[in-house]
Amino acid sequence: MDNGNWRTVGSTILSGIVGVGYGCLLAGLQNSHPNKSSGSATSSPCDGTATCFVAGTLIATENGSLPIEQITAGMLVYATDPDTGETELKEVVNSFVRESSELVHITVNGEEITATPTHPFWVPQKGWTDAIDLRAGDRIQLLNGEYVIIEQVQHELLETPVTAYNFEVEDYHTYYVSGSAILVHNANCGKQATPKSNPDQFTKMRGGQGYKGRDGNLWKVDRLHKDHYDVSNSKGEKIREVDFFGNQIWPDGPKNKNKR
Repeated sequence: MDNGNWRTVGSTILSGIVGVGYGCLLAGLQNSHPNKSSGSATSSPCDGTATCFVAGTLIATENGSLPIEQITAGMLVYATDPDTGETELKEVVNSFVRESSELVHITVNGEEITATPTHPFWVPQKGWTDAIDLRAGDRIQLLNGEYVIIEQVQHELLETPVTAYNFEVEDYHTYYVSGSAILVHNANCGKQATPKSNPDQFTKMRGGQGYKGRDGNLWKVDRLHKDHYDVSNSKGEKIREVDFFGNQIWPDGPKNKNKR
């Protein structure tokens, strides 16, 4: 791993926002359950908009930078919890192959990163921000803990879909992309419907009591951390935590170590 490439750049800023986002189109995908032990990419098991990167996008792994299309279950990649600042090697749980007719090109350190419009990047001033909503001048986080300035963002609509890739990371659900090693989320892998993503499936309760799902479970934004939902059953017992992207972060992998 070449830490020399993971550094900040100057503040020269170019602008270049083009087009309007419509989401990532999925083609020929099956709602299959991925097999963690197989180590092979599967068609998307995720409902909704795909979040992914094109082939050749570098991923920071225990063995240095590898193209995203080579990432498979069982590999270890660098992941960070932006709330605690903890950075560790975490295991890849599943990998996914998708198609997209829409791309966003983000220039950082003179390097172009190509993602689908809804792939989230960590922007300290804004929190998780979809690629299509990034702007020249936004700061994004590097693996070494420093920040880099986005130089340019461009939006592209394609006549022919291209293959794109994503994977799920245990616990933190994050990883680092490009030669600069930029923090992104693995969003939409095995996601659950939430009051934010699927409001039609929830009833808003009065008095700030949260949202009731069709299964009777109650969803409330965590009052302390404000970065996920606490989900309780009809008896008032907490049964899980789900982040705003629909990823379950507890009990399988608590985002905040001080949780019960």
